[in-house]
Amino acid sequence: MIPVEIPANLTKDERYRLISARLAALAAAERDPLANLCNFMAYLYWTVGDVNWVGLYLLRGGELVLGPFAGKPACSRLAPGKGVWKPRKAKSVPYCFSVL
Repeated sequence: MIPVEIPANLTKDERYRLISARLAALAAAERDPLANLCNFMAYLYWTVGDVNWVGLYLLRGGELVLGPFAGKPACSRLAPGKGVWKPRKAKSVPYCFSVL
């Protein structure tokens, strides 16, 4: 099991590197993509802090369909431009894709 505790004295960069390394360890232990996405969301939910929801929506047939998440129940489907889905400029998140 991967620990969820993050030392409080880490810088933001060190924190993200540790989270990335732990996500990589989770991925190395399991080959199924869905199982990994589920564990990633659960891990992020417990390590990011001060959030009530962490999850993914998957683009399917022109709409966003709820994928793995941790937290409060969410909308199952979001049509383009409807609900909470609003197109905006993409943001680059350091280390986000290094384990996928």
